[in-house]
Amino acid sequence: MASVAGTDSGPADSGSAASGAGPADRPAGGPVSEAAPEFARVGLRPGRWEPWTPLAVWLSTHILFAGFPAKLWRAHITAHLGADAVGLFAADGPGTAGSNGWMVAGGRTTTGHAVIAGDPHRFIEDPGVYQQIRLSCPEFDVVGLAVPGVPGIAHFGHTGTVAWAITNAMADYQDLYRERLRRTGAGVEALGPDGTWHRAARHTETVEVAGEEPVEVEVIETDRGPVVIGGPEGLDDGVPEPGEPPLAVALRYPPRVTGDLGFGALLPLLRARR
Repeated sequence: MASVAGTDSGPADSGSAASGAGPADRPAGGPVSEAAPEFARVGLRPGRWEPWTPLAVWLSTHILFAGFPAKLWRAHITAHLGADAVGLFAADGPGTAGSNGWMVAGGRTTTGHAVIAGDPHRFIEDPGVYQQIRLSCPEFDVVGLAVPGVPGIAHFGHTGTVAWAITNAMADYQDLYRERLRRTGAGVEALGPDGTWHRAARHTETVEVAGEEPVEVEVIETDRGPVVIGGPEGLDDGVPEPGEPPLAVALRYPPRVTGDLGFGALLPLLRARR
């Protein structure tokens, strides 16, 4: 998640995202060791809350809810069954993709109040990604479903006079690139579309594993985006042609390109009034 630290959430929301830095890793009235009993019972110790933590939480809860997993699936089918078989297993396109959302005016309901409904198309998750909360202060009074760790109520909520609900349209806004990577004495290089080798960003993350030793993961990012499959040694299920550099797959997606996760909408939603 360190790559998220460079994401600019924008002047309207950067303060909101960063305002939780520090207190979240220190329970009120005591240090981390005095955390809620729920943590103690399962042997968990809260980690440090960084200014970029809300950005990382938001990104990690949304990264799979788009088109790139389906693209990986198509590539897998093509490699093993041939291109003609792709249509048999297609899960995208006008016939199968899309979503559903409803807005019914008050004049068409028995209560006289409008009804809005959306479908986030989330997977079955345990625990669920949403937490029902109420945020109340002199500036706003909002009820809705929040994503724990992220300020505001982004997806479903109402202020008494204004309500909102999201619907996942499964839009195609992500691109996958086959990358040629190689190791050099200075690090890792990626073969660019101009036919020349360019230095790729590289760092190491440590992933904590429950009940096991921590695992170090090499993170590589080319000019197209972060490498999500494979690396300089190639793909797990492929062997490069003789004399060819190994293949990897990089992901290009809007938040990484624009440096904007949409947090600028969080405060305006809380303040929305009719």
